[in-house]
Amino acid sequence: MSSHFSARGQRLAFALIAVVELALFYLDARAIMHVHTPLDGRFQDLAGRVRNLEDLRHSGNIYQQFSAEAFTYPPGAIILFWPLQWLSATARDLLWTLMSLCALWGTFVVALRRVTTWSWPYVGLVSGASVLITSWCCNPVLCCLQWGQTALLLQFLIVVDMLVIRGPRRGILLGIAVAIKLFPALFLVALLFRREWRALRTAVVTFFVVTGIAAVVWPRSSWYFFRHVLLSGQELSHFNTSSNLVNDTGIAALFNRPPFWGGTEPHLVRYALCVGVALWGLALAQRAWRKGYELTSVVSLLVVDAVALPNVWIHYYAFVPLIVVVAFEWTPSRHRPVVLALAATLCLPFVYWRTIGGSGPVHSVVFQMICDADAALALGYLLATSYKLFAYRGSPRRRHATSFVNQSLHR
Repeated sequence: MSSHFSARGQRLAFALIAVVELALFYLDARAIMHVHTPLDGRFQDLAGRVRNLEDLRHSGNIYQQFSAEAFTYPPGAIILFWPLQWLSATARDLLWTLMSLCALWGTFVVALRRVTTWSWPYVGLVSGASVLITSWCCNPVLCCLQWGQTALLLQFLIVVDMLVIRGPRRGILLGIAVAIKLFPALFLVALLFRREWRALRTAVVTFFVVTGIAAVVWPRSSWYFFRHVLLSGQELSHFNTSSNLVNDTGIAALFNRPPFWGGTEPHLVRYALCVGVALWGLALAQRAWRKGYELTSVVSLLVVDAVALPNVWIHYYAFVPLIVVVAFEWTPSRHRPVVLALAATLCLPFVYWRTIGGSGPVHSVVFQMICDADAALALGYLLATSYKLFAYRGSPRRRHATSFVNQSLHR
């Protein structure tokens, strides 16, 4: 009886903490709108999506203006952005920021429950504090919030699907994520390697259902995307610009700067590096999953899902806060300082300096050095994880015997 009341008490405490933290996230979102976004971003990407929707209403083709602030999402993403056009700019930015903060909170809750034995109220408190800290002090999260990007939302869908959901519903959220942005399709390959056929089938069917709905409602845009954007190579060719070279934080771009190619990297080499990094990450994820490091497996895929792309922006590194949680999954703890140091350095809020530094030549050089440092640090994480999983002969970590949703609340 006492354990029953204890579990009920912890549920109630967790619910109250969630409500209080939602109020704090609202205040944080307001502060971000008035402090962060004037420094950089100003929700330009989110505003660009609304302008894309205006093009869709007038021309029937959201991809017609494939230039600056182009709609680089597949047709299924139109469903996500469509309601935003009826909101005022202030309400739209506030809602999107609040959604992103709540998604980050949910991601922290899932990750911490996976690697610790903390009670639900304590996990809720730590997750809320982590969101408030990272929203001000973690550079990739800052950039994601300032520009109104989707990285935190997609990351939440992926983490919940891979670590929480079990049974026939597993794969639904992953399929939705792939329909919104194609690059999470790497997780489908991971499911293929694991031979999780039902989850893979569910994710693929969900992707086609969402994409099919978009094709029925917006047939011209859907046909244009698959015919002229995806199959023609336009989705890849628009990466090869001088502005992208300056802002690129991918590993392939790291070798496209001095002392390597210095801007003359052959496209074939660039794409070969991307494929190589993706295969490396898949091998790490498979090894981590087999050894019981399930969060490490998911985070390793999130890392290569970003840094292995032909062009990578800083907000793609929204996985950085999860690297801190990964350190608590690694046993023995002797390897934790390396991972924590990598995560802390990746979190440094350079965006504040970027605004203070202006836009002169020194600023451009230093900013490119920051991008190179981010790519090198991501490479460092992959190397450290490779050593942990392949070179170090430690005992495997025991998997949780039950699903996340079935774990006792009084643990």
